[in-house]
Amino acid sequence: MGLFSRSKKDTESTDEIQSSVVDETSAPIKTAEPVVKVAKNDKSVKVGKSTIQPEKVIVCPWVTEKVTDLQKQDKYAFVVDPKANKIMVALAVKILYGVKPLKVNLIKVKGKTVRRGRTSGQTKDWRKAIITLKPGDKIGIFEGV
Repeated sequence: MGLFSRSKKDTESTDEIQSSVVDETSAPIKTAEPVVKVAKNDKSVKVGKSTIQPEKVIVCPWVTEKVTDLQKQDKYAFVVDPKANKIMVALAVKILYGVKPLKVNLIKVKGKTVRRGRTSGQTKDWRKAIITLKPGDKIGIFEGV
């Protein structure tokens, strides 16, 4: 009953009483606040209410013949996290590769049906991102492919 019966006025009055009991010559007691440390090499970014990590948003580059032909048009493809949106992908590309994308297109790729003997199943669905850059901008990972 004691905890729930206190009102704001009651707690203020008890604080005043406790502060008047303490000597004025004594130093006030400081409470330690929790310190949050972030590593220097941590590249996490806060977007709205969530925090993203670029290396988890972009899984790997997607290199095929079709994508190498798209590089002439300054377009690059990546496999991305299925929950990622265009804003997250654009930020991840900017942080990891140092280039700002003009346009981001996301494509959902359905998993294929596979069979192993009598057992049938399906491979995982995944997401592909096609990034369009300004003319002249390059991503070093795709150079020489």
